[in-house]
Amino acid sequence: ILKREGVQISQSTIGGWFSNVSDLLRPLYEALQQDLLNKASYLSADESPIKVQDKNKKGANHQGYMWVYRNPDKKLVLFKYNPSRGQSPPKEILKEFKGTLQTDGYKVYQALAKEIGFELLGCMAHIRRYYEKALDNDKTRAGYVLNKIQQLYAIERTVKEKELSIEEIKEYRQKHSAPLMNEIEEYVKEQI
Repeated sequence: ILKREGVQISQSTIGGWFSNVSDLLRPLYEALQQDLLNKASYLSADESPIKVQDKNKKGANHQGYMWVYRNPDKKLVLFKYNPSRGQSPPKEILKEFKGTLQTDGYKVYQALAKEIGFELLGCMAHIRRYYEKALDNDKTRAGYVLNKIQQLYAIERTVKEKELSIEEIKEYRQKHSAPLMNEIEEYVKEQI
């Protein structure tokens, strides 16, 4: 936009402006983080790799991670960058968390759940992937579980369409999803 208007401003100046505005917004970011965690009984978390430009080497990138925390009750999402995929980034966020955390099963969350004392839930989408891969090996057994998972997904679509309250969702899941989850568990135990 500036170039179209004939205004030439260096990238480093614009980068400085961006950095300064980010510093001014830091209190809002910290308030978001506090609000997301305050009295939270349930959170979901995931970390995704991202390429980050290296300010010390022009044109070079390094691997970083965007840690994402979601509080669906408050409809809040927090994105927190860290160059590490180790235990310290989520530990700093979750250090006082005592609710239930849903993740993809990454071992860092398992260790933190024991250390900090929160409950851990798995992710059905991640579980489903393993059964999807198993179709080539054993179509009958993998297909059975995938069918049950599809039924769970249908229940979740219904919950979303009905726009139920948190309490109504819990009741609906107890009535419809819990029996399916129990069927899956029993089937898997039998197959082992």
